Amino acid sequence: MQRVDHETGLLTRDSFLEHLSALHQSVQQGNLSGFHIFAIDLEPLFNARSTLSPADIRWLLTSLSQRLADYFPETAVIGRTLAEITAVIPEHDPSRLGRFAEDLIHRLNEPYTTPDGRVFDLILKAYILEYPGSLGLDCDIADIARFHTSFIQIAKGEPSVQQIHVFTSQSKELIAQYYDIDQHLMNAVNKNEFFVVYQPRVNLVTGEMSGAEALLRWHSDDLGMVPPNVFIPRAESIGVIHQITPWVIKQVCRDMGKMKSSGPEFRVGINLSPSCISGGYVPDCLAQVTKAENIDPDRIELEITESQLVSRTDVVIAQLEHFRDVGSRTALDDFGTGYSTLATLTDIPLDIMKIDREFIRRLPGKERDVRFTKSINDMGKALGLTVIAEGIETAEQARCLVNDVGVHLGQGFYYGKPMPLDEFNRFEVPAH
Repeated sequence: MQRVDHETGLLTRDSFLEHLSALHQSVQQGNLSGFHIFAIDLEPLFNARSTLSPADIRWLLTSLSQRLADYFPETAVIGRTLAEITAVIPEHDPSRLGRFAEDLIHRLNEPYTTPDGRVFDLILKAYILEYPGSLGLDCDIADIARFHTSFIQIAKGEPSVQQIHVFTSQSKELIAQYYDIDQHLMNAVNKNEFFVVYQPRVNLVTGEMSGAEALLRWHSDDLGMVPPNVFIPRAESIGVIHQITPWVIKQVCRDMGKMKSSGPEFRVGINLSPSCISGGYVPDCLAQVTKAENIDPDRIELEITESQLVSRTDVVIAQLEHFRDVGSRTALDDFGTGYSTLATLTDIPLDIMKIDREFIRRLPGKERDVRFTKSINDMGKALGLTVIAEGIETAEQARCLVNDVGVHLGQGFYYGKPMPLDEFNRFEVPAH
């Protein structure tokens, strides 16, 4: 068995876990009071693959590993897993944890200068667990590994600029809740517990309905209604999303055949998760389902978020081109919340840009807010995109969008909430 990772000089995953198991056994036998686990997430490094050469990635990985090895005490055990570099420090003083972690992150995030003078910046995060601590003495090595993985996944899913995340008793309770959700999610498709609701999209000038956005909902027989912001990240984490997405595509196409508003210009948007994009199966699935249900693929809009463009631009572009090949339209959801550049937007095959509700919430507001939102609309139109405003909640926002911003399509509670198909078919846009 290979014991040292050839790229970093650190322990391999299997060798690291052997050392971790030995330390855990020492605590159980009373020979060691405990230890801290420090995990450094390597995602920022891997996200740079589209802009850095493989040699640069290897150099950064080696340099990062060396900084870690230099900083941690000699008693530390340091290993590389697939997505993190993880270190265990036996008998680490909990009272020094905060300062130790801050100094660690500060050192790791200092600029990296190559031998030929190029400078790279990384923004890395640390995830810290204490054993026994909040984990509890009764945790075996498998429990520790599960809590470690789940804690990182949950912390990474939260919208936070925090660079140091510490496992607490609340973390343990939350992971237990998520574990329960995960078990129920496994059978939710087979038990027919999911359903789709539709939020109307409206022409802000004429007041006519021009389309809808399909939104997934889950009513568990045992858990009741579970919010989408809870179950969708869990479905992505455990892979069930790959069962759910084909089901959603099929259900939406079936519903479109029953919709009262079903003209060629009436389109329905379906949100796609990042893992579905990289999975590569959506174009074939869409082609098969639209043919079987006799739905024009041009009436389907497949939506991705701006953050997906940042992490895997090359993969996303390739998949969007495949969506176009089967005849569907492509939409960029929540625009303005990520870090995509104008150059990126000009490269990707898009048809629609949806302005995030955060910008709409500020309208009419200050003049600069109006001008900024108008600049987003103008940019979208300059790129030949259809622009849609999300999250319209007041008449004042709707008037500002039409008269001052120049956006003529939108959706939000002011026009209609998400609703089941039968209610959607009875829905009439209120006169405003």
